[in-house]
Amino acid sequence: MNDSTKDKIQGVLSELIDRKRFIFWYDEGGQMNDFVSSLEIPGVEILTLNRNAFTLKHRILAGEQPERGFIIYSQEARPDDEDNWLLDLEVQSIPFSADMGSIYAAECGIPMELKAKVVDAHADFFKTAGNRQKITTRLTTQMNVKAIEKQMLSVVCKTEPTYDALTYALAKETLEGKNDMQNRLEKYNLSNVYWEDVETYFGYDKSRNIKDLIIVLFRNDLLRHQGSNTLTNEAYIFMRDWRDSRQFGDMYKEWSSLLEQELNIKESLQDYTLEQLLPIETFPCVDKLIAQHLQVEVANSTMTVEQIESIVDEREHKVFFSVAAHTIKALLEARRMLEDIDQMMSGLIINSVEEGFQLYCNDLYSIDLHYRHYFREAKEAESYGLLANITEIVQRTYTNGFLMQLANKWQPLVDDMDKWRINHVIDQRRFYDYHVSPFVVKNNKLFVIISDALRYETMVEMEQRIAQVNRMVTTMKPAMVSTLPSYTQLGMAALLPNRELSYEKPADEVFADGSSTKGTENRNKVLNKKVLKSLAIRAEDFLEISTPKTYFRDFDLIYIYSNVIDKTGDNKDTEGNVFKATEDEFEHILKIIDKIRNGNGSNILVTSDHGYLFQNEQLDESDFTDFKVHGDIITDTRRFVIGENLQTGAAVKTWDSEDVGLKTGKQVQIAKAMNRIRKQGSGSRFVHGGSMLQEIVVPVLHVNIQKKQDVSQVDVDILNQRSRLTTNNQTISFYQSEVVSEKVKGLTLKMGFYDPNGNLISDSVIMVFDSQSNDSTQREQKHIFMFKNELSKLNGQEVVLRMEKKLPDSEQFALYKEAAYKVSVMFQAEF
Repeated sequence: MNDSTKDKIQGVLSELIDRKRFIFWYDEGGQMNDFVSSLEIPGVEILTLNRNAFTLKHRILAGEQPERGFIIYSQEARPDDEDNWLLDLEVQSIPFSADMGSIYAAECGIPMELKAKVVDAHADFFKTAGNRQKITTRLTTQMNVKAIEKQMLSVVCKTEPTYDALTYALAKETLEGKNDMQNRLEKYNLSNVYWEDVETYFGYDKSRNIKDLIIVLFRNDLLRHQGSNTLTNEAYIFMRDWRDSRQFGDMYKEWSSLLEQELNIKESLQDYTLEQLLPIETFPCVDKLIAQHLQVEVANSTMTVEQIESIVDEREHKVFFSVAAHTIKALLEARRMLEDIDQMMSGLIINSVEEGFQLYCNDLYSIDLHYRHYFREAKEAESYGLLANITEIVQRTYTNGFLMQLANKWQPLVDDMDKWRINHVIDQRRFYDYHVSPFVVKNNKLFVIISDALRYETMVEMEQRIAQVNRMVTTMKPAMVSTLPSYTQLGMAALLPNRELSYEKPADEVFADGSSTKGTENRNKVLNKKVLKSLAIRAEDFLEISTPKTYFRDFDLIYIYSNVIDKTGDNKDTEGNVFKATEDEFEHILKIIDKIRNGNGSNILVTSDHGYLFQNEQLDESDFTDFKVHGDIITDTRRFVIGENLQTGAAVKTWDSEDVGLKTGKQVQIAKAMNRIRKQGSGSRFVHGGSMLQEIVVPVLHVNIQKKQDVSQVDVDILNQRSRLTTNNQTISFYQSEVVSEKVKGLTLKMGFYDPNGNLISDSVIMVFDSQSNDSTQREQKHIFMFKNELSKLNGQEVVLRMEKKLPDSEQFALYKEAAYKVSVMFQAEF
């Protein structure tokens, strides 16, 4: 025996003595007698058993050192229990034998009766010291051969001892083009162990190749919706959990993309109907194919908005929705716009400017909103080519079916007006008197956010976004009618305190009661004349205020000017990005409001200087008037002219300045309908200054910041709860008790069944409850929970359906509710 082996045996004996006080070593024939005689282990006495059982027992039990360890060595075979006079001590001991298998078994804490089936059967595994060290920490005395082998698999694969985790590890290695773990499984005689259990666990009995297994799992997951399921429930649960896994989900996507190409999945699904595609989650091409189907439906107007919304609701929380999300959402917005135009513009009659103004505020604005939303999504679309035909339809229908039709109804009413005034509508020049003054006279601090070119439809969405913020209460005030022309210099002046607006110089500079309103500094002076403790400030500077609470104390009224939308739209090179700028302005205004909240502000008014017209496509020659601007010009744009001695024309409506609420002595010309006046170098798709409803309807939003939280979440209950589980596939219905609104948020729940030991025994599903439907049937969702095959082993026991809610701004879940069920499954239900 070499010194290394001797040291190893002595080391094992020392470790065993630390765990048990007695070691019995039966060495039939006495081959290790000389070695035993040479042993010197501190605190351990070596006793030789040779027909002296009573003497040894007395020596051990009557000793004065109860902590002393003993090695009882015998050169004979172990006696039968009935002849073993030291049996009472032996059952408290660790048996030991000096062959390497026994040494390894003892070192790892494996019972000697399992040595042959574990240590000897996988000898190469135990020859590696690192393996022995790792397996020792994972074993318990209750483990059988199967459980120990599972732990050995986990050591080799460097993962948890579950078949899901083992398969993830082997799948990852295969995806990376490696086979180190698989080679070690073969070397250690563990490969059969894994594959035999895979056959039981997944029902897979094909070639013992990881890629083949993965292919079959993916194919089975794809075909199960057509009733072609050939594997167990565990296989379905495995695939679902893999898709949803935070740790392994990216690997699932890599495998899915790889197999989609290798197996020509997209081609094989080309003949699937939309209804057949909707339940499938296996491959990324499915959502692209769904988008193709929807494109045809939208182009042919054969699907309603509600039907497409239902599809989006079903797909948007699935793992591959993102590959076609913008495309599908663009198609939904296109259908919404087209349906609105069809319903609202057919037989449209407007009897007065007042009626037309209110009609736009109540209904027609939504067409502009969906048009904007379409291009917001389309510009981010994963497949813009797929939308080419839809974009053409959207642009043509929006321009011809909406803008032109609206202009044809609206412009004659404007032509008949003697003065620019609409009954029962507040004039923009009276903004301060109607909306600001009531706060000032009551000494209530007020913040006024003026967003350049934030039109009415955008404010409707802005209101919805702000209202969702905790402690924010929003109220849309009746819209105002803008000044004419509807452009920045005049609109900004109209929002200040004023009795008269005028042009005092031959330049584009508006005066309020004789004071210039050009620029923030001059607007501040105008405010100070009315309210001593007031301030006009640019939004960029406002957001830089580091101590808002202290800063705001010095002011009763603060006007904040934001210029994101108009700055983008008024530039010929960037006008096509105006809808993207609108999204940026949403975030900008929310930051301003958050700064106000941090400074303990409570009352905010959000408004605009004017709206705008925008057409995404390049304009035709017919969109430009041949009208020639002539006279003493103060300023002119594509939509208006201001000056004196202006030459009139049929393409424009000419107003005396006093008829549009300005000081006498000037003239204003407004291009009729949607017409653009030719002007060198300026943009033509984004315009304002005219009298179209999109330009002159000015929104006003009041935001009140509450002290108490006012945002809650919907409640979700189990419908018609049965107390028993009778099959391996159990349908459970869930009911969202409230409608999602601005102040009632949706709820994301992760749900699954657990046994009394807390082990998951079904698939785990994530469901989102965010329905805004008032129809209670639309707020019900169902899921078929699929149980693992050992469910019948729990017969007569109680299991729980655990519902966990997703925490806000987190990927973590916390317990929401639990419901108890008793298992009563017939054994044959497993097959």
